[in-house]
Amino acid sequence: MSSHLLRMATIIAIGGCAGAVALSACGGDDGGGAAPDAGRETSTATPDAAMQPDVEVAGPTLCSNDEITCSGVCANLDTDPANCGECGTKCAAGQVCSLGTCAATCAPGLTQCGASCVDPGSDERHCGACDKACGATEQCSFGLCGCPAGMTNCNGTCADLSLDPKNCGACGTTCTSTLGVCSQGACAAGCSDDLTNCNSSCVDPKSNENHCGGCGIQCENNQECLGGTCGCPAGQELCNGSCTSILADRLNCGACGVKCANGEVCLDGACTAGSCNPSGNDAGNSSGKVDCGGECVRLTTDANNCGGCGKKCPEGFLCDEAACKCPEGQTNCNGTCVDLTSDPQFCGACATRCNAGQVCNAGECTTSCGSLSNCSSACVDTQENDLNCGGCGLECTGGSTCTTGACSCTLPAKLCGGACTNVTRDRENCGDCDKPCQAGAMCEDSQCKCTDQRPDCDNNGVCVDLTKDDKHCGTCGNACDGGTCRGGKCMP
Repeated sequence: MSSHLLRMATIIAIGGCAGAVALSACGGDDGGGAAPDAGRETSTATPDAAMQPDVEVAGPTLCSNDEITCSGVCANLDTDPANCGECGTKCAAGQVCSLGTCAATCAPGLTQCGASCVDPGSDERHCGACDKACGATEQCSFGLCGCPAGMTNCNGTCADLSLDPKNCGACGTTCTSTLGVCSQGACAAGCSDDLTNCNSSCVDPKSNENHCGGCGIQCENNQECLGGTCGCPAGQELCNGSCTSILADRLNCGACGVKCANGEVCLDGACTAGSCNPSGNDAGNSSGKVDCGGECVRLTTDANNCGGCGKKCPEGFLCDEAACKCPEGQTNCNGTCVDLTSDPQFCGACATRCNAGQVCNAGECTTSCGSLSNCSSACVDTQENDLNCGGCGLECTGGSTCTTGACSCTLPAKLCGGACTNVTRDRENCGDCDKPCQAGAMCEDSQCKCTDQRPDCDNNGVCVDLTKDDKHCGTCGNACDGGTCRGGKCMP
């Protein structure tokens, strides 16, 4: 189970925002005080203070992966008409928020629910249809609500049977007395040396996003737990508290805080007037980028815009050839990607669940793992299993894979800030870690190079913004004598 798929706010009592630990407010797509959402949760295990339903625990606002905090309220900037595109931007009466822009109608392929334009295939508040909300711990996958991969529905709440002390190994199995902690799906007296006891759950503080580096330290706003520290995935930057791609984000284009003007799109980290394909050669085809709310993306590979703008793949899925697919070696079972060879909830087939006391070994429910390790009733090789690398519960994060019992990056990637990064083309780590390219430049073959949108007009290594440079307005050498360059044109 990949912990970043299950980033959920810790809750005091099942059933809503009012019982959320460290969740000061929950937002909604339809503006101001919409239906509360407790976010995503790794298990139903709760802190000691939370054992008392009437106790409120103060703390920061924790939002789901597609939201950020706006004035203490969680908001999806792509769909929230009260915070459309950026916090505080309210759409006028009669308008809708579509892909982060106030508009008269929704973008093609999206559905209008109130004043929000949503993808009913992935929106947890409008799953399959408007106002059909998923449960607090569920995800929306292809228009159906269900538990994320690695979670089991226990009386309406998704629980991680591998570490939930109230549902340890099976729904309703509570760890008490001398066997008071849940470790790998079994009640035990204590956790192994590699795991940490956090509220009676044995967790890996190097990869668990609810206990990253220590108990109760939760990673927020799309951050992952990378080696015990919260950080952004490779290729993303932390801007205004949220991880984003500065190559496409029109509010953080090329660098945090750089906003593209109206009529501009963010193309390869540069604000560009007009089209995402200035040359016009590949617009609309399989390799071209298209304008999704001012962000230039490839619909063939972008998991947030897969096959169409705003069409999000469910957690754990990849976007391949404009379709959401499971990674190699996994199977789509009811909207979640699972490994049929070892998953006791889906052993050998989507409909096959192993009984209590059984393990899933090579796709069959049996009583022994043989030479393999029993990790929460899953028989795995800890020398090569990414979720149990070197020992049960020790997950590889940041794009690393398990090789001979240790997490490592595959060349040409290097471990930069806890994430495997391709230094041959990563503009923030070009050639080596912490070697960023200047604004407007791209990283190619480990070297920073200016782009057609921001060329090196003076042959001095400085990438020029042709939309704003008074000496090179619209094209190199076109100076605005006494005027200013706006949008690539000289203005008096």
